[in-house]
Amino acid sequence: MGPGRVADGHRPAHGASASSAVKLADTMRASRPVKLKVPSAGVDAGPLLELGLDDRRQLQAPPMDKADKPGWYTGSVPPGEKGVSVLLAHYNTPKGPGLLRNVMLLKVGDPITVQRADGHTVTFVVRKLEQVSKEKVAEHDLKLSSQHAELRLIASGGSLVKASPKPGRSEGGERAGADAKNADAHYNIVFYADAKK
Repeated sequence: MGPGRVADGHRPAHGASASSAVKLADTMRASRPVKLKVPSAGVDAGPLLELGLDDRRQLQAPPMDKADKPGWYTGSVPPGEKGVSVLLAHYNTPKGPGLLRNVMLLKVGDPITVQRADGHTVTFVVRKLEQVSKEKVAEHDLKLSSQHAELRLIASGGSLVKASPKPGRSEGGERAGADAKNADAHYNIVFYADAKK
């Protein structure tokens, strides 16, 4: 995991397709993300760090001393553009919980919003979530081509389990939570979300 820095400029977008985009992506110009909000998990954080790839071509994570900050993989499109935008933040670290410590409360159907430097706010809706190993993230999450505006929010350093619903919550959807049996393993919880039309 390499050092992150605050995003201060736009990098060229990759993975965009030329047709069949949602209307939102057709009207937005490139603009870097500046704030991430995940209401279900109590997240309202910014600015976003710029993240790239490490020497093994795996996604970087925010440095441990910035575990309370989200990051944007600059090899992906800015949120709201046609293609896949990748954001990443820590679930937990060897030094304690990270920004996404309450990500187990996020479920299918919940919103994730990203504020951009141009003043627009893009709302995404979670459609699925899954767990992948740290080693699989590069292969699994860098296939960025899409006909629509999508978001992949990666919680670094967690474990995915099915948990019983809490009172007052919907019965539907999977949840992410800490799995004590795999406490020493490094997993990434990936949330797939589509821009709200």
